[in-house]
Amino acid sequence: MERHLHPLADELQHKDVFTVEEASDVLFLGVDVVRHAVVTGELPAQIVGHDILAIQREDMLTWFLESGHSDRRG
Repeated sequence: MERHLHPLADELQHKDVFTVEEASDVLFLGVDVVRHAVVTGELPAQIVGHDILAIQREDMLTWFLESGHSDRRG
């Protein structure tokens, strides 16, 4: 039986660059948690002025696994 994801989830799983909101959705974390990690430098991202423009998939996954957030998922 083939598993079909929600259209948004299917689209996100194929992306290499994410917004803060998309990263939040993918990681099941609050937007504020992701934004805080970027602002403090824990999560590398492309920032222009006060706007977080892009988070690379590899950086996002590395941060998620190293931060301990993955241990808290059910």
